[in-house]
Amino acid sequence: MGTDVMVVVKAEMVPVGSDRVLIEQINLVESAFRTEFPQVMWLFFEPEIED
Repeated sequence: MGTDVMVVVKAEMVPVGSDRVLIEQINLVESAFRTEFPQVMWLFFEPEIED
C-alpha cells in the first residue's frame, strides 16, 4: 500500500437505544479521527456491545 495509512478500531460501545444513534456516534468518531489524522486513507470501525 505504499505510504497509505490504514486504521482499524474495535471499540466497546455502550448501548444507546437504537442502531441509528450508534451509527451516528461512530460517524462522529470517524470524522473527528480523520480531521486529526488526515493522512489516514482507510478507517474501519467495528463496534462491540457484547463480549
